[in-house]
Amino acid sequence: MPKKKVIVLVSGGIDSPVAAALLAKKYEIVPLHFSHYPFYCKGSFERAMKVLASLKEKTGFKEVIIVPWAPVLKAVLEKGYRDYICVLCRAAMFRAAGQIAKKEGAIAIATGEALAQKASQTLANMAVTSIATDVQIFRPLLGMDKSEIEALSKRFGLWTTEHVGCCTATPEKPKTRAKALVLEKQWEKLGFDEIIKTVVSKMQKLKDLDKAEISYILEKLRK
Repeated sequence: MPKKKVIVLVSGGIDSPVAAALLAKKYEIVPLHFSHYPFYCKGSFERAMKVLASLKEKTGFKEVIIVPWAPVLKAVLEKGYRDYICVLCRAAMFRAAGQIAKKEGAIAIATGEALAQKASQTLANMAVTSIATDVQIFRPLLGMDKSEIEALSKRFGLWTTEHVGCCTATPEKPKTRAKALVLEKQWEKLGFDEIIKTVVSKMQKLKDLDKAEISYILEKLRK
């Protein structure tokens, strides 16, 4: 019997590849990477692709989906909603991932979220961001602490000393207790539904994760 498909949000950090590796035992995983270019540090995209290549080697997934995410971040910054940007970004990712899951015939989306590790991962913010999609969300690392996740990363052979964790749009003091009503009003003013529809329409699929493919995608992201 073929495995059911799950779209896994993979950033290139420590947590999400571990979540993907755990889920790959039971599901056919399709990694989904939201490229923040140019809102991250130099070399971040290449590091993310390196992490994904390692994950492919360990799990044998067939393809990676790349979505250009700069228009989403740019819209929030231009409106001045910077304190809510992490929450808006995560909610928008869930909306986009849900749309992609339906297109790809996946039963769920999944993340490497672990409770209270980041601004968007407080209990209040998780509750608010989850409203953005009607697709089931798997969070296999939810109750783990960082040391447990790092131990699994090393056990799976995914550990690396270089990680993608640099987003230049992140505010100094991000909102940790977002309110659903505020998020809803900001979402509407930003015209997020149309922006998300546009970026999802521009998604790209990578199969080999070789230099030629990565160079091609980088060139598309820079346009």
